[in-house]
Amino acid sequence: MSLPYVAKTDPSLLIQEIEEGALDFALNLMQNAINSRREMIRSSEARRNAMSIKVGDRVVLKGLRPKYLNGLSAEVVTVGTKMNVRLDRPVGKYGRNITEVPANCVTLVRSALPNIEDVTPVMLVDPDTLDGPFLVEEESNE
Repeated sequence: MSLPYVAKTDPSLLIQEIEEGALDFALNLMQNAINSRREMIRSSEARRNAMSIKVGDRVVLKGLRPKYLNGLSAEVVTVGTKMNVRLDRPVGKYGRNITEVPANCVTLVRSALPNIEDVTPVMLVDPDTLDGPFLVEEESNE
């Protein structure tokens, strides 16, 4: 069953149909499809985070229970589909201990390593000995 183009562009029409009971025969099917789609999105985000986040990166926690963990900042200690993070400040029973969280429940704030685009090569010569040149990498301040 394919939705009409209107339902794809304006979900309020689909919601109205559901509210009016026109789709009662398919509620369980729709619920299963929605849950499957949500799980696929979570898995995709977890894989993406596991590949892009590195040890030492700064992250913010999201989508966790207890909810008081959401919005806290932490440092990544280990990386995978489940990540170990060290909270910046003690909260509740978690203290400053390392806490395991799903990879889809973190948002990267700052990478521990600079991006290669942010590094500018600079040539230096020792003025006393005229030895060199030496290639030194400097972080740009943009």
